[in-house]
Amino acid sequence: MLFYTTLVFSLFFPTADELSLSGVVFDLNAAVVSDVRVMLEHTTGRQQWTATTRSDGAFRFDHLALGTYRVKVQKEGYFENATEVRLETSKTIEFTLAPEETLSQEIEVVARPEPINTDSVSAQNTVNEQVIQNIPYTGRRDFLNALTLMPGVLRDNNGQLHVHGSRGDQVRYELDGINVTDTSGTGISSRIPIDSIESVDIDLAGYSAEFGKGSGGIVRVHSQFAGNQYRFNLTDFIPGINLHERTISDFSPRLLLSGPVVQGKLWFMYSGSLRYVRTFIDDLPKHENLQNETVADQLLKLQWNLRESHVLTLSILHNSEYFGNAGLSMLRPLETTTNALQRARTLALSDRHVAGRTLLETILQWTRSHNSDLAKGEAPLEAWPDRWSGNFFTDRRGSGQRLHVAQTVSWERSAGRLQHRLKAGGEFDHVVSDLWVDRRPFLLFNEAGD
Repeated sequence: MLFYTTLVFSLFFPTADELSLSGVVFDLNAAVVSDVRVMLEHTTGRQQWTATTRSDGAFRFDHLALGTYRVKVQKEGYFENATEVRLETSKTIEFTLAPEETLSQEIEVVARPEPINTDSVSAQNTVNEQVIQNIPYTGRRDFLNALTLMPGVLRDNNGQLHVHGSRGDQVRYELDGINVTDTSGTGISSRIPIDSIESVDIDLAGYSAEFGKGSGGIVRVHSQFAGNQYRFNLTDFIPGINLHERTISDFSPRLLLSGPVVQGKLWFMYSGSLRYVRTFIDDLPKHENLQNETVADQLLKLQWNLRESHVLTLSILHNSEYFGNAGLSMLRPLETTTNALQRARTLALSDRHVAGRTLLETILQWTRSHNSDLAKGEAPLEAWPDRWSGNFFTDRRGSGQRLHVAQTVSWERSAGRLQHRLKAGGEFDHVVSDLWVDRRPFLLFNEAGD
């Protein structure tokens, strides 16, 4: 009986120094790895053992006591691997070694050719592309919303920007030196796709006399610079769904594509954005309750380095906006609404040439725009207190054209220990705008029908 009890105890409760730990080492392809150094350490007793895997990748440690052990495997050309094992009975473990790899990344840092700093010392704030693209927007994504993060900058309900209390027509807007200020002085004339923007600077005071028309501030938009690496970015390409109407409610994709046409000589950058929104008016009959808005903005830029000191840049900016069934409501049914359409195109050529320490810059710009707000027909409008009928009484059409030429010369001269920076230039603007309004008779009725 005593022998039987001793045998059972030794089988189920091993005594000290009778346990073993074995294992196999594999690589990522499940092949065994030989000549791997295996180090075993008792975490409490601080005892250490060392072994090397055989040709079959196996290793073994015998005569181990109860306790917790740390196992580490090492081999040149592989990442180290380690684990902890609680040894209460003999165990077999496995290791997988990952080969070391050399990881390299090439970063291309491209700077615009600015051999001469033509800007005067002025108070300036800057917003970069991360802020412009990542801040939450309500409604249309417009970079002007990001500028309100700057101190002293406010945007009113009409979308105009005010800098330190100035009027909206006192702010000048530029895109890569192109004047995109509205000719009527009501803010910016063209929408710029936000993915095409690298940064936006606002000059608050102390800027050059060439910007005298912008007495409130200067908003300078710098577009993305295309280098010798191809870039592709597609954002927000999944449309929103109106489950009640079982149709698309909004769709706002954005695309950025850039890269070299000829390595080191000619580059392109294209950025486009689309905003498509369908709004359904409650309590109106189906198929007569829809307003739809479509806004498309596109910017194409080509830059050609004739030489390191001579750069030509061609920019094409196109904007279009359509608003169907404007004014739709319970009071104004479908036939009394209007369709509004706006289109604008800007073509600009910039020539920057450095000769010695003199910079010559020429900008040629042509902008043409069309807009209309047309009724659905010519039936007389009858306006009752609770409902309108007929067609709206006004048709409006407008167009505008702008020719802008700017020439600047900048140079630096040294006299002893003094360095002088000088700049001279001229600017020519020719603006033509037309507006046609057709008005038809309309009838107003009170509740009594008079």
